[in-house]
Amino acid sequence: AHCYDRLSKQPDLAKPFVYVALHCQPERSTSPNGGVFAHQYLMVNLLSQCVPQGWQVYVKEHQSQFKRFQRAERSKTVEFYEDMAALENVTLVPLSLNSFDLMDRAKAVATISGSVGFEAVVRGVPALIFGHAWYRGCEGTFFIQGRRELGEAIRLIGGGFPIDQNKVGLFIQAVEDISTRAYIDTIYEKILNFSPEDNGAAIAGAIVRHLDDQMQVI
Repeated sequence: AHCYDRLSKQPDLAKPFVYVALHCQPERSTSPNGGVFAHQYLMVNLLSQCVPQGWQVYVKEHQSQFKRFQRAERSKTVEFYEDMAALENVTLVPLSLNSFDLMDRAKAVATISGSVGFEAVVRGVPALIFGHAWYRGCEGTFFIQGRRELGEAIRLIGGGFPIDQNKVGLFIQAVEDISTRAYIDTIYEKILNFSPEDNGAAIAGAIVRHLDDQMQVI
């Protein structure tokens, strides 16, 4: 945390920029969901190379990375932050900055598979997705596997890329239609107000239906 704070600087939001929201690690949202981009420096470095002249890449660490209760700070080195900060058009920004303020001013938001990408498209901001996010394929998202996809996405976004909110709404409806109301984390138990027994039955039922569908395909 001390290293990050030392390297972070206030961004100039008047400049065109891509907002990169880093993931807390270790976590499945990057490994395995991010493939090679589980090393998030690769994502930032590729963005640094591909954004147009005059654009900036503003990188904000996940708040949970420095929370003592899970000791996640042990998964990243000082060099991880120093190498990113050394890139010419990359700036680490303070954790105190509001992510929605950054998102709303950005040309695009970049993430491996984080919910910030979905929040972006809902707010009309394109999302560059470097991993297997559940919302991949939603209107306004670009799945990035390498330089070719990123270059094409940046070209479209730079030219002004309108997001059709009707299509975003249809995607949300489709997700709702095929989803199961249940939880896998006790944090959400209070929201759904399901008993553990009802929750277990809902999850088991979803698994059985999925297996039945797979058998019909075979």
